[in-house]
Amino acid sequence: MNEIIRNRGLNNYIKNVLFLFFLSSLCSCANKENTPKNLIKTVNIDASKVEPLEYNDYFKKATLIALETLPESLIGEVSKLYMTDSLIVIFDKKQMAIMLFDIKGNFIRQIGKKGSAPDEYTFFNDIQFERETSLIYAHERYKIFW
Repeated sequence: MNEIIRNRGLNNYIKNVLFLFFLSSLCSCANKENTPKNLIKTVNIDASKVEPLEYNDYFKKATLIALETLPESLIGEVSKLYMTDSLIVIFDKKQMAIMLFDIKGNFIRQIGKKGSAPDEYTFFNDIQFERETSLIYAHERYKIFW
């Protein structure tokens, strides 16, 4: 019985591969002469006429916050950054980590643990931070943590 189920799965897989191959060959046979040539636009920029952006035109104040650098708080990529009056939340998609810092830049902790146990995560697609409740919603392919 298990062998029949495996063979059906294999047959479905082969059918899907053949269908995709057929579909891709159909698409590649399109008449390229009828494609509009004006779909791609070229924009010329004269670098000598570029004006610098003035910081004061966009921001009232700037504060530099040096984040504490510990082995567990190193960031590979700042994919998202949220700030409140007391917290800095950083989502590092490259390392799939959520880091918490206080407003002075002191490392508080990393949220969650990477792994395959029920309370661990394997992959984060994205996070959202709800300022009113200070909840962090982390979206994984199959689970949602909060």
